[in-house]
Amino acid sequence: MGALILLFLMFGLMWLLLIRPQKAQLQRHKAFLETLKPGDDVMTAGGTLGRLVALDDTEGRLEIAPGVVVRVLKQRLLAVPGRPTVAADELAVGDEDADQQ
Repeated sequence: MGALILLFLMFGLMWLLLIRPQKAQLQRHKAFLETLKPGDDVMTAGGTLGRLVALDDTEGRLEIAPGVVVRVLKQRLLAVPGRPTVAADELAVGDEDADQQ
């Protein structure tokens, strides 16, 4: 009986530490993707910076240099430089120390 309670406690701890934050992160990313529009400056998961020229349901066209347009998957767009993607109160203490260095 004690082992069963321990198993449930471990599952609850895993849910709090792993599953719940991952779901919240996915929801924030989905909300971020819905706010994108042509003309936004974006960064891809690979680190390529550019400006969105066109965007549809699954992919976008990213201008990375004048006259150079590449196709990217919409899901791989991660950040808009200069626009915060995480609320300030969500920063971990370690992240704040890294920003000050």
